[in-house]
Amino acid sequence: MAGSLPLALVYLCFFLSGASSLVYEVVWMRWLVLTLGSTTAAVSTVLFTFMVGLALGAWAFGGIADRSRSPLKLYAFLEAGIGLYALLLPWLVGGLTPVYVAIAQALEGYAFALTLVRFASGAAVLLIPTVLMGATLPVLIRFVGTHGSMGRSLGLLYGTNVAGAVLGCTAAGFVLIRHLGLSGTTTVALVANLVAAGLAFLAAGMATPGERAGEEPPPAWEPPAPSPRWLMWFIVFLSGFVTMAWEVLWTRILIFSIDSTAQAFTVILAVFLSGLALGSWIFAVLIAGKRETLPVLAGAEITAGILALLLVPWGVRAFDLMLVFLDYAGVSYASQAMGNALAAGALMLLPTVLLGIVFPMASRMLADRVATVGEKIGRAYFVNTVGSALGALAAPFVLLPWLTLKGSFFALSVLPIVAGWALLAASPLPGRRRDLAIAGSAAALGLCTILFVWLLPGPNPFDPPSRFRTGDWSVLAHEDTANASVSVIEYAMGGRSLRIDGFEAAGSDGGSLYGYMQLMSHLPILLHPDPKRVLVISVGTGSTAGAAALHPGTSVDMVDINQTVLDFTPYFATANANVAENPRAHGIVDDGRNHLLVSNEKYDVITSEPMPPTFAGIVNLYSREYYEQAKERLNEGGYLVQWLPFHLLEWHQALSILRTVQDVFPETSLWMHFYTGIIVARRDGPIEIDLPRLRRQLAASPVREGMRQIHIRTASQIVDLYGLGPEQVEDLVAGASLITDDHPTLEFETARPLAPEELQESIHLIHTRRLSEAPPLRNATPKETRLLEEHRSVATSIRVARLWSSRRQFERARSFLDAALETTTTDANRAQLLLRLALLAQEEGDDDEARRRVEESLRLRPMNDVARRLRSDLAQQAPSGAEDSRG
Repeated sequence: MAGSLPLALVYLCFFLSGASSLVYEVVWMRWLVLTLGSTTAAVSTVLFTFMVGLALGAWAFGGIADRSRSPLKLYAFLEAGIGLYALLLPWLVGGLTPVYVAIAQALEGYAFALTLVRFASGAAVLLIPTVLMGATLPVLIRFVGTHGSMGRSLGLLYGTNVAGAVLGCTAAGFVLIRHLGLSGTTTVALVANLVAAGLAFLAAGMATPGERAGEEPPPAWEPPAPSPRWLMWFIVFLSGFVTMAWEVLWTRILIFSIDSTAQAFTVILAVFLSGLALGSWIFAVLIAGKRETLPVLAGAEITAGILALLLVPWGVRAFDLMLVFLDYAGVSYASQAMGNALAAGALMLLPTVLLGIVFPMASRMLADRVATVGEKIGRAYFVNTVGSALGALAAPFVLLPWLTLKGSFFALSVLPIVAGWALLAASPLPGRRRDLAIAGSAAALGLCTILFVWLLPGPNPFDPPSRFRTGDWSVLAHEDTANASVSVIEYAMGGRSLRIDGFEAAGSDGGSLYGYMQLMSHLPILLHPDPKRVLVISVGTGSTAGAAALHPGTSVDMVDINQTVLDFTPYFATANANVAENPRAHGIVDDGRNHLLVSNEKYDVITSEPMPPTFAGIVNLYSREYYEQAKERLNEGGYLVQWLPFHLLEWHQALSILRTVQDVFPETSLWMHFYTGIIVARRDGPIEIDLPRLRRQLAASPVREGMRQIHIRTASQIVDLYGLGPEQVEDLVAGASLITDDHPTLEFETARPLAPEELQESIHLIHTRRLSEAPPLRNATPKETRLLEEHRSVATSIRVARLWSSRRQFERARSFLDAALETTTTDANRAQLLLRLALLAQEEGDDDEARRRVEESLRLRPMNDVARRLRSDLAQQAPSGAEDSRG
């Protein structure tokens, strides 16, 4: 039977089962966090529920498998049940949402009680399918394990299932969700379940009655060598605990180098699972036939811990390793994924392979009788999965806050080494050899500890220096939290930044570079006739919230998923108007979407500045459903503001965000601050600039001081920020795709930002279109309207000309400036245009034309310092300039 077709079909079934299970885990997690929240507490609760279901299934069905007359048919029913339940799950989550919201609103302020509610909610939805999933291993091992070597069968079966999981997570992360959405991806997984069920029925029909019951041929495996059973149960538990905790910590270390994108997380998980699968197969092929396996098991544990300690310091260089690979292979979507895999594999593949040996080896030593193999393997899987569930909780909530990321990894690496020593003490090795092995590994641990401390200095050693801006910098504050590793960096050249898992999420430079953060509050509050309540989602440095609190009478709710981000706002007090001490500003720890879902509050302004949508899980704050929730929480006439980071997105991605906002808010406008877009959308009625009111507000303190900090002093500068109105936005985004919860395409696309020339081309397109767009002024005199529109047209023409001149297309640049010069009526605007024409001529090398234009400009504005400096420069270059001209 061992080489027969039915057995091959069984392995194929379990491969498909592993693939579908990982797909379900990814998809179901995404659906549930939309209701229960995407905080680490909420996500971990759902993951814990998932694992508890797997554990209960293994425990409950182990004995059932031993008593079953046809384990293969039982397995087929399990797979079919999983697939059919997957059809119902979206409706169950939809029915759960209003119940959860009602309970969450009643329990506001009771964090622990809300955690229990999330656990109960997750269990209500996930318990049935995960119990069925957990049952599959003991049921199949009852059939497979009695047809040949028990250890070999277990190793091959478990490794094959994990290999299927590699395929499932890779397919979901790179292909399925991106092209089919969550519903389509679920359908693919469902088909895999049904195919596995069909193949299992087919295999059952091909087997003899005795084979179907797992009774023949006679058992071909010997009982394992005697070993302390309590120790084996502990090893099985510890294997799950360390494996899952290591996965959490390795992921946290690697995202400093390869960013927090869905593709990066997919690669990390795929490499991790690949190591477990390889370890299981190595056990099956090379170790399973040996009777005395305690020393081998001890060696696997000790070597895994020592290798982890040796390799983790090189995680600091993962970014450089990836850059070397990309220099060799070229930058592309595929090469970036391969570079990520190379960096992840170099850090964690070898220790993971050794971990993959431990579970099947220890489980094999617990299965001493053929008649109870299903029960024993089921209980081993139960204990291992409970360990995994606890490891997934302990790593972020216990180890990281207490020991930091560096200390947590060290502690977890020592655990398997100590377990290995316990195994050596219980092994039949001669005393001298045993003592020598323990002493040698202890010496290796001591050396690794010295290297670990030496190579990983400071509070945040995993943030690669090569990713920081050039120049000297220092860490002012750092904290490893359950959600992320957060640092405040100060640069010697000036300015501070807030870095979250290695990504510069926000900053302050004492100037206007980060001025868009303040403008995200200033713009809607200046536009709103009577703003009272403001919600700021994603706090960053606190600049947006601080700007909102500058306006008299406003109350600001600051929502961030990370308490540490709120705690670090005092480090940016200069930029955020010391918002931490403002009694009208209130910090709330939650994810923005969940706050909108469960809160009863209504707001006049909602701003959102999360991480880029290509980061894992962030697209939920860019979807149509999110904007619909925000619309429900806005008062009549309220404003929604959304950050649009052109420099971090591809052009079609930026247009998708803009189109999705306008799909919910027809009155959507686009404002521009340097290369950053600010989407301003109104719930009811058109967006208009009340010019007299705007001037009064800009003249009032402390708003005046706050605006001057970002170099905005006049109403015309505010009007100049206005880019495109609703009609032009609609025309610009025609053909762009919508972002929805079911099709979160942005998260699963390439994260390649626009190249500088592509970014300039895109911004040029926007500026060219705005030349024909009149700003929506209200209560302005005809003269004021004409002057503001003229100023806006001149400023836009200069921007477009600068973009073209930077690409050496001087004729196109000059055409925009000449056209504006013919229509402008004020000396100030003419002087500005003439100065830009002088600079353009200087770039072309025509100094005579540059001198003529700069003299014309100075006749109109004699005190223009820029023009006078240019005239001085040209005067010094006159001899060489003339010589060049004659040449």
